Amino acid sequence: QKKKERQEGFLELGYEEIYGSFLKVSQGYDLSERELEVAWLLYRGYTNRQIGEELYIAETTVKKHVSHIYQKMEVYSRKDFRAKVQRESRGLSQE
Repeated sequence: QKKKERQEGFLELGYEEIYGSFLKVSQGYDLSERELEVAWLLYRGYTNRQIGEELYIAETTVKKHVSHIYQKMEVYSRKDFRAKVQRESRGLSQE
């Protein structure tokens, strides 16, 4: 029940609010401009192939960026990454 409420609350936010929260969280991790672009698509659920197609870069390049993002943010999977961004963005909105 709580998980559903959290998801619904998150979905009530507009695209701009979600992107703004994402940017605020990401700024704390010294991501390059390209890593930030990759991270945003990663956060939105894109696969490596889809990210590569969207940004016109090779899938192997996407994998390198994803690896750097994970290192900088100290996460080990897409699930960890997404959870960390959501958790930290909720923390920002409560301040």
